[in-house]
Amino acid sequence: MKYYKRAIEATVLGCLKSFPGVVLTGPRQSGKSTLLRHLFPHYQYLTFDDVSSVDFAKTDPKLFLDNLDGKFILDEIQYCPEILPYLKIKIDENPQVFGRYILTGSQQFSMMKNLSETLAGRIAILELLSFSSLEKENIKPEQKSLNLFVKSCVNGSYPALLLKRNQADRNNWYKSYLGTYLERDIKNYFGVGNVLQFHKLLQLLAGRCGQILNYSDLAASIGVAVPTIQNWVSVLISSKIVYLLKPYYENFGKRVIKSPKVYFLDSGFLCYLLGLETKTQIFQSYLAGNIFENFCVEETIKTILNAGQRDNVYYVRTANQLEVDLLIEIRGQVIPVEFKMSMTKKSEMSDSIKRFRELFAKLNTGKGLVVSLDDETQSVKDADYLGFHEYANLLKKKIRV
Repeated sequence: MKYYKRAIEATVLGCLKSFPGVVLTGPRQSGKSTLLRHLFPHYQYLTFDDVSSVDFAKTDPKLFLDNLDGKFILDEIQYCPEILPYLKIKIDENPQVFGRYILTGSQQFSMMKNLSETLAGRIAILELLSFSSLEKENIKPEQKSLNLFVKSCVNGSYPALLLKRNQADRNNWYKSYLGTYLERDIKNYFGVGNVLQFHKLLQLLAGRCGQILNYSDLAASIGVAVPTIQNWVSVLISSKIVYLLKPYYENFGKRVIKSPKVYFLDSGFLCYLLGLETKTQIFQSYLAGNIFENFCVEETIKTILNAGQRDNVYYVRTANQLEVDLLIEIRGQVIPVEFKMSMTKKSEMSDSIKRFRELFAKLNTGKGLVVSLDDETQSVKDADYLGFHEYANLLKKKIRV
């Protein structure tokens, strides 16, 4: 498969200059192994997807590591967490030698907990999601916000999908992805017993994208206990399938909603679960506005993670119905953002930003952003109106400064 440049490359290279090792995590099929083998062809490569490598490493992890010369990539580390304590010893023998070890793994709470505890301060942990819209522009330049949105929803953003030529290919790929994910990871590694009920949860969450997460409502709809739903949602978060946007309630007291909102980290997968295959179906859907908001939040998260930064993003909803879709905290300043699936600018689109700035005047609040499908820019007192394409480029600049 042809290699396409990824935005996280500079972050990976930078971390290898200041850490003995780097761990690149992310969902299945996001391109972790392909990226690393392209960037580091001179590194020795071993994958724990191979039974013989796993058996050797589990049986004698010290000898396994001693047999590795120079710099190396250990792929799918979640299948062999036993090696981590011995890797720590190897790093501590020469702690000032940077860039020797690169690990990859699909996100799992237990694996990440072991990594964080065993290799704390010795490795940088980075996350790679599916292609962002700006990354896809390196493949085929596209300046219009409308087209970027529609293509992400209709075609998907995983590397393998960039070569798919028709809707049947896309649907078959997501069907296979879902089947493999449910049968292999969810059932075998997370211990989820009822795959059909878990699949139903995915569909229910898709129908609630951009909305407050209500565990009790989901539990009643599926017919399982609330703790089961909470556990399954944590699996989806860990696997980077869904993302929970935290409420911003610091110093706000009881005036704000304190439950998270749910989003998917790949709009193509979201639309597949919703049965939406065309531009017309998306725009005629009752969830059209939510899907656009999901797309914008997803792209925001990708930009932040590609820069190796923490995802300090939130939303706010007060008891008196003030709501701002996204608050981005960058170097102590909070930037309020509203997402509007519209090609027509209206003055009331920035009303919630204006109210937020007035109600929380003590915050260090930057000028707000109203992001839509209209690529013409306009500036008013409390906010700048801009298309998604310009928003994506602006956010990239702000994050990397």
